[in-house]
Amino acid sequence: MLRVAMDGSSSAVIFQGQALDGAPSADGRSFFYVTNVQLRRVPLVRDGSEGETIYSVTWYDRFSAAVFNENTTHAVVQVTGPNVSDPIRSVALVPGAAPTRVSNEVWIPPAPRESMWGDYLLTGAGRLNIKTGELLRNQLSGKVRGDFLYGKSPTTGALCRSNMRTLDPLQCFDGAKGVWDFELATRGPYAAFKRGDQTMGRLNTDTGAVDELGVSEGLFFPRISPSGTHVTTYISQTNAVARFVGPTKTTVAYPPMTGFSTVAGDEHRIVFGNVSTSATGTDSVTLASELPAQVLTFPSAVSEVVFTSMPNSGAYLRIIEP
Repeated sequence: MLRVAMDGSSSAVIFQGQALDGAPSADGRSFFYVTNVQLRRVPLVRDGSEGETIYSVTWYDRFSAAVFNENTTHAVVQVTGPNVSDPIRSVALVPGAAPTRVSNEVWIPPAPRESMWGDYLLTGAGRLNIKTGELLRNQLSGKVRGDFLYGKSPTTGALCRSNMRTLDPLQCFDGAKGVWDFELATRGPYAAFKRGDQTMGRLNTDTGAVDELGVSEGLFFPRISPSGTHVTTYISQTNAVARFVGPTKTTVAYPPMTGFSTVAGDEHRIVFGNVSTSATGTDSVTLASELPAQVLTFPSAVSEVVFTSMPNSGAYLRIIEP
């Protein structure tokens, strides 16, 4: 686990080891994550500590995923192995805490930690009570932001949402019919979507208004800036990043990439592969020696990025900071 300045001027090893899913603590001083066999806390402040183990599984079982709540006080983890009958467990992030079984369900892709509130975890398939294990489902499945679960209507193909906190009826947006894939802005009401005819669009989920931004050349997924207020981005088939500002498109060619994100706090900056760059392709900085498997940005005004790289078939977590 590394901290790296985004201008390339400095870097430091925080912890030498492999990591899977993780999240920063609410105070920003620690990072919680899972390895194959441990749930751990490591300090982000460089105090020389190697961190501490919250919980370890037995040698014949393995952690394979985790999600953390908005205050980073609990984790919901998946445990896999030949002797496991309760794959999803809730663990308080206190050393020595015993995990609690919450579900025998097949693992549901975890939601952002902002969507874990009280006893409930909002997932791509419904609302999970981490104490009772009850999973509340509806006809949507998809992606989560805040209290809402977003997905495609099974009948019209329109982008719809369901408020999983209040259990309101579905709200569907007719202007976003035929959606092939979509992504939600970190903040603000916007979603970027791509129809089957390759049309890129931006949906305001507060008003239902749709802006059609152009036609993409690629087969990859849409991306949207953290606020979503004015820029939609995507990776094209021609190894280029294209940004729509209103109807205007700017395309910048790059080598093949495996991870991609726009940066919270600076929506004109893009992180792809192992490079941080401006949207015009100028001011590019190499961040690491390996290409990442995944790139994530923090949901804050700070230009911080987390990505996992795959050296020697392992998953190594790196923190990149300004």
